[in-house]
Amino acid sequence: MGGREQAFWRRRLSRELAGLIALKLVALALLWWLFFSPAHRTVVDADAAGRRLGVPQAAARTETAPSGPAAPGVRGD
Repeated sequence: MGGREQAFWRRRLSRELAGLIALKLVALALLWWLFFSPAHRTVVDADAAGRRLGVPQAAARTETAPSGPAAPGVRGD
């Protein structure tokens, strides 16, 4: 294989690989735009989450987070 033939197939391979990578980037951008863009995000509030999980609204509002142990070096005085 001569130097000219080797240079030809390397240039062709590089061009094809660059084209495929560009095509994949375009496909990823399109998928993000179709499924994950901010236009497709829904706002979730506490009432909606409670309804979805089947938690009564009164119970969801009166529950508080359990208090854990105090951090080291913090006094509860």
